[in-house]
Amino acid sequence: MIGETVSHYTIVEKLGEGGMGEVYKAKDTRLERIVALKFLPEKVTDDPESKARFLREAQTASKLDHPNICTVYEIDETDDGKTFIAMSHCPGIALKEKLKEKSLSTEEAVGIAVQIGEGLEEAHRQGVVHRDIKPGNIMISEQNKIKIVDFGLAKLRDSLQITKPGKAMGTAAYMSPEQVRGEDVDSRTDIWALGVVLYQMLSGKLPFEGEYEAAVIYSILNKEAPKLTDTDEGVAADLQRVLVCALQKDPNNRYRTTTEFLADLKSIQSEIGTPTEEISAGRETEKTGLKRVSPLVAFSGAVAVIIFSLIVAALLFAPGIQLWLGGPGLPPKKHLAILPFSLIGGESEDRAMCDGLVETLSSKITSFEQFQKTIWIVPTREIIEENITSPSQARSTFGVSLVVTGSIQRMSDSAQLTLNLIDASNLRQVRSAQLIEPITNIHVLQSKAVGKLVEMLEFEVPPQSRDDAFAGGTETSDAFKYYLQGRGFLQHYQDVANIDRAMEFFNKAISSDPDYALAFAGLGEACYRKFQATRNSSWVETGTDYCARALALDDSLEQVHNTAGFLLMASGQYEPAAAEFRKALEINPVNAETFKGLGRAHEHMGEIDEAERIYSEAIQLRPDYWSGYNELGGFYLSLGRYDEAEAQFRKILELTPGNVKGYNNLGIVYFNAGRYDEAEKIFLRSIEIKPNYRAFNNLGVLYHYQKRYADAARTMEKALDLEDQSDFLTWGNLGDAYFIVPEEHEKAIGFYNKAISLAEAERRMNPRNPTLLAYLAEYYIKVGEPDSAANLLGQLDLPEVQDLEVLYSVAESYLLLGDRNRAISFLERVLREGFPSERVRENPAMKELLQDDRIKALIGSLQEP
Repeated sequence: MIGETVSHYTIVEKLGEGGMGEVYKAKDTRLERIVALKFLPEKVTDDPESKARFLREAQTASKLDHPNICTVYEIDETDDGKTFIAMSHCPGIALKEKLKEKSLSTEEAVGIAVQIGEGLEEAHRQGVVHRDIKPGNIMISEQNKIKIVDFGLAKLRDSLQITKPGKAMGTAAYMSPEQVRGEDVDSRTDIWALGVVLYQMLSGKLPFEGEYEAAVIYSILNKEAPKLTDTDEGVAADLQRVLVCALQKDPNNRYRTTTEFLADLKSIQSEIGTPTEEISAGRETEKTGLKRVSPLVAFSGAVAVIIFSLIVAALLFAPGIQLWLGGPGLPPKKHLAILPFSLIGGESEDRAMCDGLVETLSSKITSFEQFQKTIWIVPTREIIEENITSPSQARSTFGVSLVVTGSIQRMSDSAQLTLNLIDASNLRQVRSAQLIEPITNIHVLQSKAVGKLVEMLEFEVPPQSRDDAFAGGTETSDAFKYYLQGRGFLQHYQDVANIDRAMEFFNKAISSDPDYALAFAGLGEACYRKFQATRNSSWVETGTDYCARALALDDSLEQVHNTAGFLLMASGQYEPAAAEFRKALEINPVNAETFKGLGRAHEHMGEIDEAERIYSEAIQLRPDYWSGYNELGGFYLSLGRYDEAEAQFRKILELTPGNVKGYNNLGIVYFNAGRYDEAEKIFLRSIEIKPNYRAFNNLGVLYHYQKRYADAARTMEKALDLEDQSDFLTWGNLGDAYFIVPEEHEKAIGFYNKAISLAEAERRMNPRNPTLLAYLAEYYIKVGEPDSAANLLGQLDLPEVQDLEVLYSVAESYLLLGDRNRAISFLERVLREGFPSERVRENPAMKELLQDDRIKALIGSLQEP
């Protein structure tokens, strides 16, 4: 084929061939660039199903754009029907060839692994799994730049079963256990394969070997990789830990994401340095492993030690001078996220214990916020909700400057905890520590970890406050272990089964220590989550009892007062809820969650000025924390003060550019102001960052107002697919989307009935909620039960209601009930208080009222300059 023209490519030379076809170097005559063309074998292109599958895979791979990934340009066919892929030409040698010569130095191996990891991280972020990471698919340029090749082909290769049974297969050595079993695979398969490649680079041999393919597979499924022995002693322990985590047989026990794996690799890389070409005085610097010896340093070892000792002594004892030898300095503003720890080995209950330990560490470090002027810690709940697994995600979403990562490894009867403090601006590790305790002393391990984190973060905490952080605890090891497991399961409360498991372990903790106040508090919170999931009011009563028992044991527990406050809010007892939140603030006067609860309690009590003061105070205490602006912005939004709301939500995006909540809420401002095109762009931007329930729901409402009813229905259904099927508003919105289309009327009634069922369950718990009463009345009207609607509207304390959305719904309901005068009265009220007239004009239900002279005159006066 040399010299032939294929499409707009001229073949230059053959580069190689394998099971998935022949590869040629070619010149792109249109764009004047050198490319690689891979021609697929006939067994792929002759089978329509295989060919279609390949095209889907290759199209997905073509979306990847990263310096460490070989770019796919296009897929095309020759005149005689041969399928080929045009991709970037990656000159250099394959890692496979490099490894034939020898194993690599530690720094070179880690450097290559980091580049592979960065390419995989981007692919996994786009939902693409390679499935065949191996040295033959890693190209190394003369400048030591790495390119991963053959994205989009591995799944096809697997499905075609190209290798023959019983024949030794090179690729098999890099397959994960789930892959060789023929199970579905995800990004964790690539993590395993990268672990195998790293092991091979460091040791010069494979971790799982055998003379035949069957022997290799047996080794992968049943044997552990031999420990590393040939690496530098200073980093061998860290590398061994990383490899053990990457090569766990159960994918649930591996690194959860490539980002986690990459963070550990980069931490090791920062310890050993990056290989460079160093030139001094015209001569190449000598390199011996990890130690660089410069010809400019000609002192004997003894003289150097003496001089260094004198310098240290002078610095240590000179008046007014202190020497810090702990590593790079920390940023002046310590905005912290503690990410989920990796678990090396262990079962699902160990995973829960690991998650619980992270939460309790975060909680105790958070309790020290009040003693620092420039710190705050992201609540664990928000880390879990946003699925944050990497320092870069934490920085983008929450605006943090520091991130704590870590791992727990079960070793026989002990547990080893590794803590890493990462500078989020450059992803460099600035501190690290390892702690080992018998598994029976897990409470001691937690205590030491808190102390170590305080030291690493350079916090100044009064001794008494350190003791207070452990209030309500236990000295019974089993009780504490069960408590951690309960906390771990409760983090994932979206699955009701996890709430039940959490209750099971909290009860075990109490059985081991009947005076364990925090375990009772955990049961109280679990009941609150159970109520949210089921809308069964009995859970609120039970949870309140558990909180009371916890406070009877120790009334100094901030988190118990908070939980009690939110339980009281759920049942509409706003005044006592506010009292609980104030008690919590007496213990910790800077807790953002407590300010949120207190502000909302005063909103529901109709004390608008006090609510605004509380939200503003929270911002003053933490001016660079996004959450306070979100609460104040939502408050202004409900009052129709759109300009003020917009300013708050823009501040969120200024602080945290990747915050989907900020985008969602800003989109609502634009929607309410009638700026529909801007609102749509903002909602779509939120979905682009992370597909989320709120953005899809809001976008569906927007489409409904734009009379794009089919789009509205589809978008609402996507919202339900993503998350919260217990939100009555989403089902009601879905009903609205179908209600307007005559042929879909029956379907709409079904959705309204679902919304009514959920809302009624909630009303039994909180009969004072004005939002619930207003929308529930509207749903009853639309299913043909006007008497039920009128009864609900009569229960509303309308003079106290300030939320313009609620009042607008009331106006619409009275109009549907035929009470024109009341409808006009409420519509006049919301318009005077700032509700956008565009929303009224574009609502088909309001068409009749727009003809009323009073409404015409009012809208006209509001539009006058």
